[in-house]
Parts: sequence; C-alpha cells; structure tokens
Amino acid sequence: MSAVRSVLVGTCGLLLLTSCASGVPKATTVRRSAPVATASQGTSPPVSVAVGKSYVEVLASGNGLGATREGLTLTAPNSVAYRYLDHAANMQEASIDEGDPPYLKQAVVPVGGDSFKLCSDKLTCATFGGFLVNQDGKLVDLTINNQPVGPRLTAGNDQPVTAAGAKFTLLTAYQSVMSNTWFITVKVQTGAEPITINPKLWSYRGPDGKPLTWVGSTAATHVVSKASLIVIVMFDSAKAGGRLTVGGCRVLGSSAPGDESRDCPSAAFSAVLKVG
Repeated sequence: MSAVRSVLVGTCGLLLLTSCASGVPKATTVRRSAPVATASQGTSPPVSVAVGKSYVEVLASGNGLGATREGLTLTAPNSVAYRYLDHAANMQEASIDEGDPPYLKQAVVPVGGDSFKLCSDKLTCATFGGFLVNQDGKLVDLTINNQPVGPRLTAGNDQPVTAAGAKFTLLTAYQSVMSNTWFITVKVQTGAEPITINPKLWSYRGPDGKPLTWVGSTAATHVVSKASLIVIVMFDSAKAGGRLTVGGCRVLGSSAPGDESRDCPSAAFSAVLKVG
C-alpha cells in the first residue's frame, strides 16, 4: 500500500460520471470472438444483458477496490469492457491513495429491457447498455449514453520509464462521455529514495506537439521509498498519440514526508510517457 501526503486539490467525486474530468484516448484494439447475445428461455434476460447488469453493479457497488478488480472476471481479457473496468479500478485506487473515503454505493436502475442507469447525484447520470458477450459468455463491449466506449479508451503497454530511481507507468486513459476532458492514470513506484511529485505541473502535448490545458489531478505529493501509488491527471480535449511529461523532486537524505529538498532545481527530474 502506498504512503502519501495529500494536499487539497479538486478531484472527480464519484467514479467517471462527473464532468470534472475524463480523457480523449485512442481507440483500443480489441481481439475477441464474434459477440453473441444468447437468448434464454422463459422471462430470463439474454446472457449479454444479465452479464451487463452484473458489470454495472460492480461499478456501483461501493464494496472496495478488491471487488472492482474481481469484477474483471466478468469480462474477456483486453476487451473494451475489461479496459473500462480496469480504468475504473485505477481511478478508485488513485482516490484511495490520496486519502479520499471509499465510493458510496449507488443505485442501478433498469432502463428498458437492456440498459441500466447509474447516477452519482440527481443531475449526473449515465446509461450503460449495448452489452455484447463472446461465445464464453464474457462481456466484451458496451456503450455509455449510446456512445461506443472503445474509441474513448487507451491502455498502457506496461513499459515504465525511470527517473530519479522511480518508475512511471501509463496505466489507462479515458475520455468521459460527460465531457471532453481526459482522465489519465499513471502508476508511480519508488526505489530506495523517496520523491515528491506535483501533478499540477505535469503536461501533455498532443500528436501535433501543441500543449493541452491541465484541468485537474489527484493530490498525492510525497511518495516514500519503496512505495507505490496511482495518480490521476486530467486535460481538456486531448487526443491520444501525444506525450505526457511527469516530474517532481528527489528528496535527498530523508524518507520522512515533509522533509523535501529545499533545492529542488538541482534535484528536479522529469520523464516522458507516450500515450497511445
């Protein structure tokens, strides 16, 4: 578990439904069997709808990070459904890492015979539908507010970059249907020395080289030695195929939060992650 010191920065509230953030990723390539919606006998819903309901209930459960990641078993590996739930779990873990309380359980409301509505408040709701399963009954695809999710997702390649003895790994990026803002999740792992990070100063340049506007981040700033955490950083109207520059300061000679180097210019570091 990570050890962090948090400062108050505006973050996203309830999972992926608020318009405070989101991201513009490149379409995820999903290799899958032909989707099969198997009609069952009697009044039972098609397999795709039944699995879809279970999937949305995982998103709404408020049962903790472990339960969210266990929900991945409902999905086909590397599918759109898998990547979206994985991103949701990354978002939840980042929230925990900065010291936020667990997400509250939300009601799942049926819409018609094949969709389900999830609300973070009375005015902010999303409708999940378009559920497709493969021949093994695993969820492979879905829509949110009738929009395809796949083109909004980007997954990292599990290849970290190293700076100041720490590893930075792009996990996921997602453009919310609620706004044009891009959520990017990055895993930070320290080695023998602690570091400080300031996601407010991280930057993103699109494929055309132009900088995008930073609109928010999680608040964790101090990562002690041999620890890890997940950071969320958000940009407005971003496009995949660009580069995310992360950075911070070495904390020389101490692993105690609050004892950062006073000479950050000489102890500053940065690293670049390719997104998409």
